[in-house]
Amino acid sequence: MRVKCNGVLKNPELPKDYHAIMISLLKKALSEYENGRYYDMFYGGKQDKQFTFAVRIPKQSKFGRDKIELSDVHISLTISTADVRAGIILTNAFLKMKGYKHPLPMGNTLTIEGLY
Repeated sequence: MRVKCNGVLKNPELPKDYHAIMISLLKKALSEYENGRYYDMFYGGKQDKQFTFAVRIPKQSKFGRDKIELSDVHISLTISTADVRAGIILTNAFLKMKGYKHPLPMGNTLTIEGLY
């Protein structure tokens, strides 16, 4: 199962360690969905994660020493899992996050536009 989450940044830049931001967003979505009922299923203990994710940043972006200057404010997060239950939980968690502005470093925010 694959879910694509589209987002818009306030400013066209990301810190070089943008993966940590996406993990923070995943944890926020899981902790808010169903009052955190499924959070431990994904992040409790040291078990292997049931999903993987990839971030698509715009072409023509420039990688600097500490940050990435993007050519556009639109980015996407694609989450993949073979576990249908995990996929449904993650999909529902992100559907609840539509319109949420996730705070980022450097005074930036990431607003969740929708899922595809």
